[in-house]
Formats: sequence, C-alpha cells, structure tokens
Amino acid sequence: MLRHRTLVISGKKTSIALERVFWDAIDRISNGNWRRWVLNAIEDKRENVGRATHLRSVILDAAMRGVLVYEASVVSGDNCAA
Repeated sequence: MLRHRTLVISGKKTSIALERVFWDAIDRISNGNWRRWVLNAIEDKRENVGRATHLRSVILDAAMRGVLVYEASVVSGDNCAA
C-alpha cells in the first residue's frame, strides 16, 4: 500500500507516494528530517524519471552499499521454502 507525503518543491505543493518500507528507510537515513533529505535526493533526478522511482533507486543503492541496514528481516531463511 502506498503512503503519501506532501512537500513543497520549487514553490509548488506536491505529493510523493511510496511504499511504507521506503518511507521507513528514508526516515531512518534522514534522521527524521525527511523533507530535506528528499529535496536533496531529487536534485540529481534525471528528467525522464519520476520522483518516486528515483527515491526508490536511491534507497536501494544505499541498502546495497550498506548505508541502510536493518536488524531484522520480515522474511527469514527459516521461513522460506526450498
């Protein structure tokens, strides 16, 4: 389920919709200042890429580089079928 957050970009109010897990990740790596983090992150966005898509790729990149690490996973190896 998507969650929407509103912020002002270039003087215009806009909404960004992301899955909860992405907002949780943004909250974590932004130390609670998600608006500033999002504004900084989308400065590098290519014109043909949507804001939400760009933010998901930034979060994925942070996770792959080890910047974003969760203590527990929702799905553990013990629960997966072989």
